[in-house]
Amino acid sequence: WDNGYKGVMTALDALAQSRNIPALYAFQQVDQKDLKEFVTNLGIKPEIENGYIHESHSIGGFNGVNPVQMAAAYATFARGGTYIEPYSVTKIEYANSGETYTVKPEKRKAMSDSTAYMINHMLRYAVTSGNISTGTVSGTDVASKTGTSTVDSAVKKEKGITRSIIGDSWQMSYSPDYSIALWYGYDEITKEYNLTTSEGNAARRSISKVLGSKIFKTGSRFKQPTSVVSAEIELGT
Repeated sequence: WDNGYKGVMTALDALAQSRNIPALYAFQQVDQKDLKEFVTNLGIKPEIENGYIHESHSIGGFNGVNPVQMAAAYATFARGGTYIEPYSVTKIEYANSGETYTVKPEKRKAMSDSTAYMINHMLRYAVTSGNISTGTVSGTDVASKTGTSTVDSAVKKEKGITRSIIGDSWQMSYSPDYSIALWYGYDEITKEYNLTTSEGNAARRSISKVLGSKIFKTGSRFKQPTSVVSAEIELGT
């Protein structure tokens, strides 16, 4: 995204710094069938052309996902790999008949608890390392991931826009208790209404800090499952 290349790096740093090449490389190592199964289990519908999920998906370059879906997907990591379909009511009571309808959202195991924990570990590092700014609460693990989309040069030319702009500014932040998805941008980009990277980042940081500090509970930690073992590894081996 910055026209730079940083060479060999860990997955931890690559994800925290939003490096595109490691994301693309990871995407290329996974079978298409497994890719589709994984993302659809998180409630995300990819763009499939001739049976193939195109590679720009690896850095979020596709249409058709909204903040509610993203919040539910990231909440799956927080709860150890179980996906719960988003819902806004828990039950309906009919005044005339006295009947009660209880909402039973879909639940499914989307990944192993070890996979969920390692993503939590990496995205928590993205916050503690200072790469991502978000709302913090004392004693609480907060994980976060940001995303920015580009605007095609042909679109800029058509609209008469000469400055460097972005299309969408995203941030997902979550704790063991809550998941927050934030999208910032314009439904339609025009010459008068468009967004720069600095504008998008500033708005995203401000909103995320306020929401996170008000919503996240105090003293919540991601618990390391027995399926994950910590070990010291000597650099270079």
